[in-house]
Amino acid sequence: MRGNRGAIGKWGLIGTILYIAVLLVIVWHNWSKFSSLEPNAWGDFLAGTFGPLALGWVVLGFFLQSKELQNSVDALKLQARELAHSAEQQKEMVNVTRETLMHEREVLELQAQSRKISIQPVFQIVFGVDVITGDELRRYKISAFNTGADATHFSIDVYVDGGLFLNTERRYFRKGDSCIVAHQKLQRTIEGTLSAIVKYTDADQETFEKHYTISPNDENGSEYIVSCNLTRPA
Repeated sequence: MRGNRGAIGKWGLIGTILYIAVLLVIVWHNWSKFSSLEPNAWGDFLAGTFGPLALGWVVLGFFLQSKELQNSVDALKLQARELAHSAEQQKEMVNVTRETLMHEREVLELQAQSRKISIQPVFQIVFGVDVITGDELRRYKISAFNTGADATHFSIDVYVDGGLFLNTERRYFRKGDSCIVAHQKLQRTIEGTLSAIVKYTDADQETFEKHYTISPNDENGSEYIVSCNLTRPA
């Protein structure tokens, strides 16, 4: 940019010097005529001779301004490209940051889920017959074993056709603990639908319910299969 301005200014200065030199030569060789000119004639002469010179500098100034404007436009285009490139880089960085945050969130969620699973008790529920008399009367019982984490406020309720049949409660039910509760009355084979609900509180002080189905495993009704079909917050 400075090189172009310098070249135009240099040629303008050379042209001006040559123009003035030619003008001086003409005046020198015709001095006898110029010396007799009236002041107003000198004014017209000077105006006429320096008018083209002034016009030439106006034209040079126009070219200089055009060069300046073109350089400004080029600089703005370059700046716009750099800004666009910078914006693209920022967008890529935002995408990378977003993906990193999403990955970290997934890791934290998995860690939280893993921890939550680790503090849950694991119950083994067994329902069956404790005593069978000679006249086929039975005493039913249910057993619970905790092979997982410690729990508090443990309770287990057994229902026959929606009515409470057996229940027990424990304030603390730690890992390795077990409890057994038997029905106090002897009775014949249960004909209704059996189910059970276990409630407990984990180490985070959250209370959950586990729902079980109890199904006969033989024709005599002495063995049963206990299956958990639902776990939810209480």
